[in-house]
Amino acid sequence: MAFLPMTAMLRVCPLPAEEHSTPLQCVSPTTIQCREDGHTVETTCHHIFWSVDPKQVPCSLPHSTQEHLHHKVCAAGVQAAGEGSNVACVVFGQRHSGKTYSLFGHMDGIAPKLCGDLLPHLSTHYHSCTYSLALSVVHREIALDLLEPIGLNAQAWRDRADSQDVTTMPAKSFTDIETLSLLLDRGMSNYAVLCQADPLLEAMAHVCLHLKCTQQGKSVSVTCLEVADQQDLPVEPTYKKSYSAFHCMLNGEKPPDSCLTHLLKKIIGGNCETTYLATVSPSHVNRKATVATLKLLQRASTIRNHPKPVGWVKQDPSPRKLHLQNDPAALLSRLRTLASKATPEARQELSVGLGAFQELIDSTVAEAAPQLAKQRKPKRMTSPPLGSRQASSLRSGSPLIAPNSPPALKPFLRRRSPPMLRV
Repeated sequence: MAFLPMTAMLRVCPLPAEEHSTPLQCVSPTTIQCREDGHTVETTCHHIFWSVDPKQVPCSLPHSTQEHLHHKVCAAGVQAAGEGSNVACVVFGQRHSGKTYSLFGHMDGIAPKLCGDLLPHLSTHYHSCTYSLALSVVHREIALDLLEPIGLNAQAWRDRADSQDVTTMPAKSFTDIETLSLLLDRGMSNYAVLCQADPLLEAMAHVCLHLKCTQQGKSVSVTCLEVADQQDLPVEPTYKKSYSAFHCMLNGEKPPDSCLTHLLKKIIGGNCETTYLATVSPSHVNRKATVATLKLLQRASTIRNHPKPVGWVKQDPSPRKLHLQNDPAALLSRLRTLASKATPEARQELSVGLGAFQELIDSTVAEAAPQLAKQRKPKRMTSPPLGSRQASSLRSGSPLIAPNSPPALKPFLRRRSPPMLRV
């Protein structure tokens, strides 16, 4: 059984405009230090995303944006899921450090980008794939479905007091990226409405996205989880139960039975390739929470998972696709048909490309025409000149005897033909 360490990454959010110094110092692209009470806490991870403005605090690391985060996290997730392994991304950090923005953003976070890149990859390399999506929020040990109408969620929020396994949350089936985008937009809109109704929700709730991809009975799951901050929590048993589960699993201890425990069973130390992203603030005010998050990140980097690929069956090119690959004229005709159904702007761009493609085909055919004509020209059969012996045999009416004829056939070949009648 192969064991893989969790991929631990760190993102440093922008510094407030009125501050021009930070207790954080990047030693290398994978090592960061934080000064606290006369001593230094050093943490090593796989990658550091430094989002502080270089005009405020100069740093040797390049300034990171949301696109750099996509390139590092989503590319590895798409490759792992395409090979048949479960994939997860856990975002954890202090309050107001960019957890929700990193994971969801304005529909440009890790979760939408990972799902949006994974669907075309699977549809290209595999056939008969089905998809289902579940988006939920866990608050006060109550799991609510964000894809349902917001009125039902609000009523359930007030009435329910029991814990629910988030992994069994009802999922919505879909087949294309457009439906996926609509579902994600609906879920995040419902989440924003709930945050306005309950001020503690945004700071204390966990948000989970679960995408399930199935092919011929074999399933791969993609989980994106935002774990809320553990600092300055209200003294309430439900909060302590939820966050102690997260810390117990990172420390290798037995966690309590909670919603978060059900979410983390496969993600931490299970059958999954997990990326752990910690978000911290570079401000001096949040120095204590920053140190706690860095220590937690250091423990997470030592955890090892054991992913087991399911072994999906790749699809063979269809006869139609092979026909288009082997016949440029058929491919050109197909492109023209697609161009007629596109928008005017796209049609204009396609027409330029089709014209260049047609010129390439014509020039290639013109260059190959002389060579093809030589290959197809039939060869003229010529017989060698006759010798004196063959000529006398023809005049006498006796058949020709080849020098290399078998001895058994020579008596038959020596027979004379019947004499010709003279007129």
